Amino acid sequence: TEMDEADIYLKPFWALNQFEYTLLLTCPMGQLSPLLQFQNELHRQRLNYTFAHLADFAKSKTPVFVFAHILAPHSPFVFGEHGERVNGSSDRSIETGFRFYGERETYVRNYRAQLCYVDAQIQKSIDSILAHSLEPPVIILQSDHGSGSNFDRENLANSNLQERMSILNAYYFPGKGAARLYPTITPVNTFRILFDEYFGTRLHQLEDRSYFETWSHPYHFIDISDRLNSVRGPETTATKAQVMN
Repeated sequence: TEMDEADIYLKPFWALNQFEYTLLLTCPMGQLSPLLQFQNELHRQRLNYTFAHLADFAKSKTPVFVFAHILAPHSPFVFGEHGERVNGSSDRSIETGFRFYGERETYVRNYRAQLCYVDAQIQKSIDSILAHSLEPPVIILQSDHGSGSNFDRENLANSNLQERMSILNAYYFPGKGAARLYPTITPVNTFRILFDEYFGTRLHQLEDRSYFETWSHPYHFIDISDRLNSVRGPETTATKAQVMN
């Protein structure tokens, strides 16, 4: 998601992009403690930079589309609950999404602490956007996957699908747009509903389904929708749409 061809592209001048960061991790020197701490510090600063500038264009007098990919609460875990520095995780299996091999209690504790900080920063950004926007904005706050304390990218049977497939999926749709949202919406329909409601398109909705694929066979999609629904039960869904008022 490094879309540097955008009209305006913001990033700290000292930050590594995701390719450079991943490449560094594959080098022997990238595993040395000082470099790991340096990488964690860069990651902290990059995330804080995004939080600080997310609302920069709220006062724009012309229409803007602002996109930010915030790689958190995804590991590495570099923030404590109140934003304090922590050493972060050197477990590459978490960062690349293959499988978690460490102690689950440690993962859950670190994930929760980082989530608390990220949550607070996002709420501040949204409050600022709403306070300074000249017209009611459209806001989509959407994660790409859930946590992975019980996730194995190569083994469907060994993965907690409800944990991995559950996402935060929150919308601020001004006017009557919120009426088109529903509890079981999945990201495939997010922009279809948005464009049809606010821009007069006729994209229409697709069926909300969920799929699993392995790292070794990335184009072999396994439909797990029915399995997820049976786990959730009739009154709950893994993907929830929330209207932010």
